[in-house]
Amino acid sequence: MAKVKVHTGAETPSQKVINDANRTVEVTDSRGRKIKLRLPQFADEFRIVAVVGAELAANRVYMGMLNPLLFIAEIDGVVQPFPSSKIAVDSLINTAGREGFLAALQGITEHFGGKADEFEAQVKNGDGTPA
Repeated sequence: MAKVKVHTGAETPSQKVINDANRTVEVTDSRGRKIKLRLPQFADEFRIVAVVGAELAANRVYMGMLNPLLFIAEIDGVVQPFPSSKIAVDSLINTAGREGFLAALQGITEHFGGKADEFEAQVKNGDGTPA
């Protein structure tokens, strides 16, 4: 007897993981810029500590302000790569500005279910993060 496979259109668990990892949302800041947000990858949690250095990585205020900016993938169609140097971090901060920061923070809260807090907690409390 032949087996019949019925395609329901539902995502497989693997597809859901991949789609969630690649999901982006767009928010608009108070300057009218379109900002595309995406959840940072797990490896990014390690990279940012190395990029900013031990002293800044241990600074909770600095990391708390930086983390929402790490969700920014594009600003007005211009790709914002994950920072790979302190200069790139400073550039992202300056490019996003206060308006981009606030839009990113609001977008993360609305669309990523508070994952910025989880990301921040993992960066702060990771085994490799200096005390």
